[in-house]
Amino acid sequence: MIYSYKLVHFHVHDYFKPNFQAPWKRQMIDNPPMAKTNYCVSGHTNQSLQRHGKLYYYRWQELHDCIDELDDLKDLPSFPNNPTYSTWINQSQWSYPLELYGERIFGLLQCGKTAYYQFRIHTTGKTELWLSTDDNPIHLKHIMTKSYWQIEDRSTSVVALKQGHYYFIEILHTQARVKGSVTIEWRYFDGLHQTSYQIINSSYLFLPQQCHYKCSCHQSKRIVRRGSQIKKLNMAKHHSTLNNDSIASLKPLLDVEIRRQILPPCQYSIPSNIQSITQPIIGLQGPTFVYLMRNHHFYGRNDFVYYNGDTAITCNLPLKRRFAVSMITSYMTSFKLKFNHTYSILDIVDVEEKTDTMGSVRYFIELLIQHYKTKFIWRIADYLYKAKHSNQLCRISDLEWNQRIHVSIILAIQQQGYWVKYFLQQVNAYYQSSHDEYFSVVLVDFGSTDVDIEHQLHRSPFRRIQLVQLKDRYPRFSRSIGIHQGILAVDDPNSIVVAYDLHLNLPFDLVDNVRKRCFRGKTVYMPILLRLHCDASPANPNGQWEEYGFGIMALYRADYLHVGGYNITRFRYRWGGEDTALLNKLLNHHYDIERVCHPNLYHHFHRRLPWKKDDVMPSST
Repeated sequence: MIYSYKLVHFHVHDYFKPNFQAPWKRQMIDNPPMAKTNYCVSGHTNQSLQRHGKLYYYRWQELHDCIDELDDLKDLPSFPNNPTYSTWINQSQWSYPLELYGERIFGLLQCGKTAYYQFRIHTTGKTELWLSTDDNPIHLKHIMTKSYWQIEDRSTSVVALKQGHYYFIEILHTQARVKGSVTIEWRYFDGLHQTSYQIINSSYLFLPQQCHYKCSCHQSKRIVRRGSQIKKLNMAKHHSTLNNDSIASLKPLLDVEIRRQILPPCQYSIPSNIQSITQPIIGLQGPTFVYLMRNHHFYGRNDFVYYNGDTAITCNLPLKRRFAVSMITSYMTSFKLKFNHTYSILDIVDVEEKTDTMGSVRYFIELLIQHYKTKFIWRIADYLYKAKHSNQLCRISDLEWNQRIHVSIILAIQQQGYWVKYFLQQVNAYYQSSHDEYFSVVLVDFGSTDVDIEHQLHRSPFRRIQLVQLKDRYPRFSRSIGIHQGILAVDDPNSIVVAYDLHLNLPFDLVDNVRKRCFRGKTVYMPILLRLHCDASPANPNGQWEEYGFGIMALYRADYLHVGGYNITRFRYRWGGEDTALLNKLLNHHYDIERVCHPNLYHHFHRRLPWKKDDVMPSST
């Protein structure tokens, strides 16, 4: 316990030992947090630098940094002395027009009058204020913390400051969701007069000699880093003996001539709810589309849940196990009758049921089977059909897919060097494991200067990457133009193109799924991704399924051109909306939309940025 002086509106921290008499009644208060630290004097101080009227300003703003809580800033390996950007400010009010960043402001404060001072914070994020009892940062004490959601007056306790003395000051701020601004105000009471709150202007600010030091204000208070206790993605268990997606996607398809003999053939029929669309859907939004498409049930690898906290959430609608096993048993019975028990089933990888509003059903089955004599493992992955009021299965002959159809992933980029490197690592890992020779990437760049893309491509073991530079024609970033130009750069008209996002990982089976879900003139694949929360990762996923987002889209290049592609006039510089506009075109041309929550397809949490090349200085307002 320590003693303090009590005022009408505030009380005094006794550890800022006042050097003048105070007539107010003394009372006991709890001991505030104390700093026990050392500091080191920088060897790079510039003695000729004009120090009056400034505070040092450091900012951390890397795209891959998830900065929300103050502890997120303090946990960064580059904190506190290696910011992304540094300068100085000349008053205790500033703003920065971005989000997901952290700031550290520090220096010396000198008051103009011996008095009791009280501080107040206004912030759009989360802000801490620390003040020393002298000019030594070893004595920094926590004064107050303010969060954006605290709308009540968060004035601090009073500190006693003496005219002509220097006091070390440090401010920490993190900004997550909106454009950031911070204001630190002070007022004083000298026993006779009390002033109103005012911004601390340059008259009272000084750059310190000490630029590098350790302080309890730099230490995270988090005992367990957020996300470490979140349950990982859990696959629903079934009777599978292998249950290994990578094994399934690497296995060759059983010869199509064999598969054609198992069931009688039939033709693909456009679902009736798609056929009934005769004009553009006015105001097509996510919920409308979800209603149109939520007729798809899954069993096997696509039947899974993930946990958000302690809540289990299913994305793909589950298909009952007994029904899936019964159907596969019927299929294998026909198979064995045709081929005299030459093959046996090893694993049910996937069973899907897509019901038409008129009552007919389209199935997709994926199995691993083994030849009785050679022990070689093959894959069956076929589309089946059952008419309403019929128990007879048939094989849809015009939905035969090819493992050698060329797939091109299209990316539009600008000033995202970290994520370019991350994506190339993902591509190289996929290629080295799959040896897929029918896969390529098109990078459409709008003049990135934060990474030497050509150098990165030269270092990449995967060589089928085409770089399209648009900086001369389009100096301003546009996703719709970038994806459109990337699709036009693909030479093969019979290939599949994938409009992708740079902040996604690349699941090992994504390209395989694209091939088996895209059919020219018939279907388009629009996987549903898991948008990771801040501090989550593919190894420790936590987030939400983006059911209302349609930006990741795979279709034949010819189909993209047939429906007219993106509206690059309307959506040239608009962010969002181009995907639903293209979706509307596809629905009006009666394309069936394959909508699946793709396991292990994650969108990394990142800061939204305006597409600009130059850094942004904090503005004093």
